Amino acid sequence: MDWFNNKAKARLAKLENENSELRQELERSQAELNVVTTELDDIKLHRADREHQLGGLMEFENEHLKHGLQDIQSNLSGSVDMAKVAISSVSDIDNDFSNLAVRINGITDDLGVFD
Repeated sequence: MDWFNNKAKARLAKLENENSELRQELERSQAELNVVTTELDDIKLHRADREHQLGGLMEFENEHLKHGLQDIQSNLSGSVDMAKVAISSVSDIDNDFSNLAVRINGITDDLGVFD
């Protein structure tokens, strides 16, 4: 029976040793998990902060883009108005030159200079 008790004690000691090793391995794994979890939380926090910064930047750029487009639209509107005035003036000048040509022809006919 001593042989059986010795064998059981040896088996128990071996199991206790394995249990101790497994507990140590579990503690190391939990410590590693805690480190990785902390790193992941830091990454999530950094990502959220980065997304917030990018959102602010996009709002800033969008606002400036709107103002820039409004300036362009205003300038184009002014340019179109000025072009309409210029076309109207050119049309008036063309009419004036046509009238002058008719008058000059009338005067030259009256004078008979080119006959």
